[in-house]
Amino acid sequence: FVGRTDALRALHSTVSSDRVGIVTAVQGLGGLGKTELVTQYAHAFSHDYPAGAWWVRAEGATDLLVTLGSLATELGVAGAEPGSRDLGRIVLGDLARRAREERGSALIVLDNLSEPALLGADQIAQLPAVDALRFVATTRLGGSDLATNREIGHVLLGELSEAESLALIRDRQPVRGAGALPDFAS
Repeated sequence: FVGRTDALRALHSTVSSDRVGIVTAVQGLGGLGKTELVTQYAHAFSHDYPAGAWWVRAEGATDLLVTLGSLATELGVAGAEPGSRDLGRIVLGDLARRAREERGSALIVLDNLSEPALLGADQIAQLPAVDALRFVATTRLGGSDLATNREIGHVLLGELSEAESLALIRDRQPVRGAGALPDFAS
């Protein structure tokens, strides 16, 4: 993982202080490492999330509780119709219980959010006021596409610097045998 230590710190600060942290990219660019940043964050700060980090595919989703209900099978919970808001509430209750038992938090990642409505004020209002549940969304949407409210914090992910890009390329070079051309000969 190269060149994103400032973004990791910004994400940690955002997730610690805001209800929902959003990792977005400049001008909606793909491939800048939004999901990778959140993955690294989940690993680097796993001690803050003893109840686990849970990934939810959010592309095309417009109802937060229905989307969160997709974790039911992975969590082994039931008690409501699949695809219902009630199942999402059960999932959130189970994650909150796990967080209490572990005396920590659970991280819920809404990956590849494509519909601004998913984080609208009416959707966020459905989340329980449980400090131990932390949410992060990755998206190509810009800050102007998403409703701004005080419960959402943004982490803008830009391009890597030239030095960071070069370090990443060097890191990915194959190991060469004796007598081979040196790395970066030209």
